This record gives sequence, C-alpha cells and structure tokens, in this order.
Amino acid sequence: MTVRYLQRLCLTLSLLLVQSSFAEEALQELLVVRPDGSWPPHEMYVNGELTGFHIELVQKVASTIPLKLKFESLPWKRAIEMLKKGDADAITYMGKTSEREAFGYFYDGNVISKATVGFFIEKKYLNNIQFSGELSSLMPYSIGTVLGFSYQEEFDQMTSLNKINIAENEENLLKMLLAGRMQMAIGHVGDIGYHAKRIGVANQVIFLKPYLTEGREHYIVFAKAKGHDQLAKTFSEAMKAFKSTPEYLALQQKYGLDEK
Repeated sequence: MTVRYLQRLCLTLSLLLVQSSFAEEALQELLVVRPDGSWPPHEMYVNGELTGFHIELVQKVASTIPLKLKFESLPWKRAIEMLKKGDADAITYMGKTSEREAFGYFYDGNVISKATVGFFIEKKYLNNIQFSGELSSLMPYSIGTVLGFSYQEEFDQMTSLNKINIAENEENLLKMLLAGRMQMAIGHVGDIGYHAKRIGVANQVIFLKPYLTEGREHYIVFAKAKGHDQLAKTFSEAMKAFKSTPEYLALQQKYGLDEK
C-alpha cells in the first residue's frame, strides 16, 4: 500500500464525510433568520410572500450544493441571539464587526450585497442640524437607530452620542422621526428612500452628507455555535461560482442592482 494510495483514500473518505454531513443538513432543513419587515429590493414581502434579491440569491446558491432552507423573519435583536445560541443555522443581511465574528463565520464569498448608510432628518430642520463628517459633531442631537443594528464600528462604539435604540425596523424608525421622537436617525439610504416614498413622505426627509459609509458589505453568516465552519466555506465557494454565471447577472438586473 503506497503513500500516494493512502493519501487518495484519506481524501476520498474526507469528501464522503463532508457530503454526508451536507446531506443530513439538507434533510434537516437549515433555519435562516432575517430582519422582519421589508428591506427592498433585498428582502421584502410581496403579496404576503417573502422575496427579494438576498432571498432569491441564497436560495439559488443553496440549491447548487444542495441544501434545503427555511426562512424565519424576526426582530433583528432576537435573530442575532438565535444565531449566537445556535438556535438558527444562518442569518442574512449582517454587517461584519469584531463582536459578531465571535459567533458567526464571515467569508468573503458570502457577501450578498453592499449598502450606503447615512443620517437623515426632517427636511424642515436642515438649517438647524449640522454634520461636518465627524461623528463628534452629532453630539448635540438625539439619533434614532434600529435595535441590534450595526452601522459602522466607530459609530456603534461611540458612547458619547445620544442614541435612541427603540425602533424594530427602518420603517418604524422613519415614522418615529416624523413623530418627533428623535432629532435625526441613521439608516440604509435605499431602504429609507423606499419607505418614505411608499408612505408618501419622501419630500419631508433628507439625508445629510457625507454618508457614514458607502459600499458596506452585508453577508449571509453561519453559526459558530452549530459548528458550521465547513458549511460556511462550501457556501462561500458555491456563491463565488454562482456570481460568475449569467443567472446571477439576470438576478441583479431583475432587482435593479449592479453590485460587483
């Protein structure tokens, strides 16, 4: 029995074990949690059905492995806790932070979208609120955020800012701002714009420049508590492969996206 034969045998057995593990996971149906509400065009309800760029992308990549997925929409803070405890297998729409890397597997191939994040106010107060680009210039104002959201690590960790962490989603946050619950809020530019237009208040709100972040990456993240390192790597490779196909380009065009 040669060394080369033994190496091939070990490789074959390893592959069989991985395939067996994925087959078991597919039969069990992996639970993917997500932020509740609509975050168009990435994750949203249309006629009561969950859809959107993230949802279709993750489903299509999973089908190539193959894996069977079940999505559950939850308040964001609860969704994160489920991933931490291993009560969920994966989570969508998550930005990377050092804190989150402690309980989730972030791989470059598992980036599902990029976003621009900024501060927005009621347009009537534009001459009263100043933002220099330095976060310290926002210390005089109350800033609304979504519970459990990470926007940018410096902002997240800046305890000197007056943050009001009470909104369950960005639509709720927008309505709270217009009701006078805070002086300004922070959110995803595209999502806030969509909600403002949908409820007829697009002419009442405006984003301050400069934006806090542009091109911030969002991932599908797999749970460390579930031991999903190999699954996360396999999904990452499958995602990379899918992104090189005409089907991926068609999916981007369907939702009006052009992320590279």
